[in-house]
Amino acid sequence: MPNSDQQVSLSVQNGGYQYSGGNKGNGNVENSVGQGPSKIHVSLNAASNYFIKDVQFQGSGLENFSFDIKGNERRVDIDDNCRTPADVKYTVIVGDSNGGPDVLCDPRVVNK
Repeated sequence: MPNSDQQVSLSVQNGGYQYSGGNKGNGNVENSVGQGPSKIHVSLNAASNYFIKDVQFQGSGLENFSFDIKGNERRVDIDDNCRTPADVKYTVIVGDSNGGPDVLCDPRVVNK
């Protein structure tokens, strides 16, 4: 069965965060190696002063992943080519235009 694109919502409030969505829940995603690429569409649900600043990846299989910030920094599309096994924590870094600290939000992607 081919991999499918995943919708993830990231809520940020008062320096805390919560993910929902993804095929494993809470923003976590699992894909199958060799079953085609998958996009993870992460939408920011937060006050207008918050914005997506960057995405960082940690773990094995990093060569599978890239990202593109879109929608006035309110959405990021993470591309997973699913070519090799991976166990990656993706950290969406959310900035605060009011000068508050960055919020680092980090679920996982696994390619089996």
